[in-house]
Amino acid sequence: MAVMFVRNHGNEQYGNTNENALERRKERMHGKQNSQMKNGSIYAGNLNPKQDSILLRKKQAMKRAMKVVSDAWTGDKKIDQDIADRRQTIQNQKKLMDENNKIIQGYEQSKEELRMTYGVAADSEEQKNLELLEKKNRAMKYPMEVRLTEEEQEKLAEMEKEPLTEYQKRALEIDSSIEIYEKEMRDAQDTISQESSAITSIKIERLKTHVMTDAQKEADQIKEAASKEAIGALIGEAKDHIEESLEEKREEAKEKAEEKEEQEEKLEETKEEKEIKQEELSLAQEEKRLQEERRQEQRKNAKEQEEILENAAGYDENSLQDASQVQSEIKEMLQKMKLLEEDIKGAQVDDFV
Repeated sequence: MAVMFVRNHGNEQYGNTNENALERRKERMHGKQNSQMKNGSIYAGNLNPKQDSILLRKKQAMKRAMKVVSDAWTGDKKIDQDIADRRQTIQNQKKLMDENNKIIQGYEQSKEELRMTYGVAADSEEQKNLELLEKKNRAMKYPMEVRLTEEEQEKLAEMEKEPLTEYQKRALEIDSSIEIYEKEMRDAQDTISQESSAITSIKIERLKTHVMTDAQKEADQIKEAASKEAIGALIGEAKDHIEESLEEKREEAKEKAEEKEEQEEKLEETKEEKEIKQEELSLAQEEKRLQEERRQEQRKNAKEQEEILENAAGYDENSLQDASQVQSEIKEMLQKMKLLEEDIKGAQVDDFV
């Protein structure tokens, strides 16, 4: 009964300790809540607005950095597209020149067939005069490229006094058609030269500016500045938080020290209980061992008596009376032993209750 009294006493003290600590926590939390309330609402300063502001500034800085890179990338892509468009123009003009060249070759073939039809020899005076007329027409159209000599000019003056032959007229008509396609080819060649020069100038200018590299550097500078600002703000916030939590940590440490002291007192009081229970357990184990030894001894004696009884059954008729007496004594002894075993079992039950 004394052990049970110590156990209940210890639990009561431990329960009081927990209740006291819980009550102090409630009071401290209630005080914090009151300090946070202003005009019936929670003070926004305790909702960590600094951190929200830091995140907002970082997002804004990241957005600016991304815009710088995006704008540079967009401009760079426009330049790439411009170059691609110019290259496509060059390809189109080359294709046009190839097509016109084939048409001109067809007209030249028609002129050759016309000469053969009229029976004009390639080295005849009529053919040479036609070629001089063709040179005159080219010189009029492209004076910087084709020029007539004085001898050719005198020859042309004499030719004007005589009319053109039918062959020369038809040949010059074919030349008029050829001139149309030649002009298109010249225009195409000029366009190709202009576009090629423009592409070369764009590439040279791009090498000077480094748009994407400069944009990336600017973006990195924006992010670095935002990070430094965020770090400074976080350091300030950390200092404020540390100062605010110091008092709370001191209070918690004090409460833990009080709880530890009360628990040590409880453990000291229950130490004796554990020692007593250990001693009782040792005694119970020893008693159980002794009872087991008694039971084994009883089994041994009973077996020996049974062997004696069996041997007695083999005696002759003259020994029957003695055997009967011995058997009666054995049975009486077995009954006593059985009674003793029941008494032992009853004693165990009483001890357990």
